[in-house]
Amino acid sequence: MDAELLSNYYRKRAYLEERKAELAQARQQWEESQVSEKEHIRQVEEALGELRESVEAQAKAGYFADDIKTREYGVMVKEVATMDFDPLKALEWAKEHSMCLALDKVAFKKVAKVESMDFIDYSSTLQVSMPTKKPVELV
Repeated sequence: MDAELLSNYYRKRAYLEERKAELAQARQQWEESQVSEKEHIRQVEEALGELRESVEAQAKAGYFADDIKTREYGVMVKEVATMDFDPLKALEWAKEHSMCLALDKVAFKKVAKVESMDFIDYSSTLQVSMPTKKPVELV
């Protein structure tokens, strides 16, 4: 057996093992750094959510005070009407009014918007929209 050939083999093998160990260590360090980065991103997302809630609260308070839906810096307040009803009662009403054999919720809601029905809970909620880009006025 050629001693030099065998020695070269073991040298290359040791070199390969060192590189693999360095790579494993670098990968572990990278993963650890990503854990802290992911936590940082989660914290920033949480803070952003809290800020959005504050902006929405201010926009809604301003709307309730002056009934103006267009707020400063492109923030808008939109009133979204909702209807919550028992589908069985709505189907019964539809049958009584020869509207259908099965309840067409879209058609029913159109009628329910203009005709008050005692089994429907009419309500509305406010939605606040904000521009995706920072307004020039805030630069």
